Amino acid sequence: MKHSLKENFFSRSTRAQFISSITCIFALLYHIAFLFVFHHLNIEPMFYYNFLSIIIFSTSFATIIKSKSAIIPYTICAIEVFIHQISAEYYLGSDSSFKFFILLMGIIPLFVFNNKYFFSIPFAILSAILFSVLAIFSNQLPGTYAINPQTLKTIKIANIVLSTGLMFVIMIIFTFLMNLFENQLEEKVSIQTKDLLYQSEKIINMQNNTIISLSNLVESRDSDTGDHVLRTSAYVKMLAEQVRKNGYYLDTLSDSYIELLTKAAPMHDIGKIIVPDSILKKPGKLTPEEFEIIKKHTSEGRRIVIDVLGNNENNEYIQMAGDVAEFHHEKWDGSGYPKHLREEQIPLSARLMAVADVFDALVSPRCYKKPIPIDQALLIMQKSSGEHFDPILIKCFLEIKDSVTELLAIYNQ
Repeated sequence: MKHSLKENFFSRSTRAQFISSITCIFALLYHIAFLFVFHHLNIEPMFYYNFLSIIIFSTSFATIIKSKSAIIPYTICAIEVFIHQISAEYYLGSDSSFKFFILLMGIIPLFVFNNKYFFSIPFAILSAILFSVLAIFSNQLPGTYAINPQTLKTIKIANIVLSTGLMFVIMIIFTFLMNLFENQLEEKVSIQTKDLLYQSEKIINMQNNTIISLSNLVESRDSDTGDHVLRTSAYVKMLAEQVRKNGYYLDTLSDSYIELLTKAAPMHDIGKIIVPDSILKKPGKLTPEEFEIIKKHTSEGRRIVIDVLGNNENNEYIQMAGDVAEFHHEKWDGSGYPKHLREEQIPLSARLMAVADVFDALVSPRCYKKPIPIDQALLIMQKSSGEHFDPILIKCFLEIKDSVTELLAIYNQ
């Protein structure tokens, strides 16, 4: 499989190959320049040594490009630099400042071959030792060839310029590589994040479809249609958006909250799966004992939600689904069940669900009753505002009467 330059560029082997190539090119140009300097100074040993160095660096560069191997060619080049600079100190004296190249050639591997510590660390230590020895003892080397001060000054300036230039080039290259690496890393993280979100969304959708199917199955035991869970989800969403539009509960009703609530709503009666048909489908009035069994569907609903969604990483979603299942029969005045919560002790999600659930129960046929007209259902709910329901939610629900009526008509077709 072929990889793009961007995918490969910051790999360790490619980085070493690239930086070593740049080092070889720079060293090649450096030795060509000083080939003429030593020819002009008539220093034959250094002239021929520079000529040999040009061959070495040319061969090393070709090897790096052809074989994509960097360590051996770089080692040869570094050894050449060590010998060359020590020779320069011997022939020209300590004032030539050539010894800094020894330190530089030892430092570069720490960045270039940082995955090859058995190579780069000994190189750095060796170059530091050689540099220190030359720094201490080269003052005793007056230089085999006598060079006039002006020529020596020119050599020192050339060394400083070339050293600075090399460091500058290396800094630019590493800055470029780091930026490239960061962009590549960000791109990979972005792709992985999108993939994780996609996979998470798939899992959530699978769970939702399973839960909706299970909820429909549960509802089909209790009513004439399985559309109750779909209608109540739609009512909850419409009501939550209207409440936010009117400026209420803005700290809670974010887009993500409403989206999660819409997905969690179908689970509100999932706990009814534990209720026997003899009670759930009883056409007459329930006995106190039977009603106590019915009430257990709320707490059981939360338990089932946790069991089904326990591997979902969205804790807010699990919490909301559990709240909707357990608390949608709580009442504003505290007379509901299972925990007799009151007013804002009841989670907003459950208060919204209570409005949608009761409305749909009133206007839909059940085994124990016939549906009642929408206006009559809304009037009953309005009278229960402040007792059964959050007054704000009832006020907002009445405002979306037309939308609710239209939606109900679509489901009744």
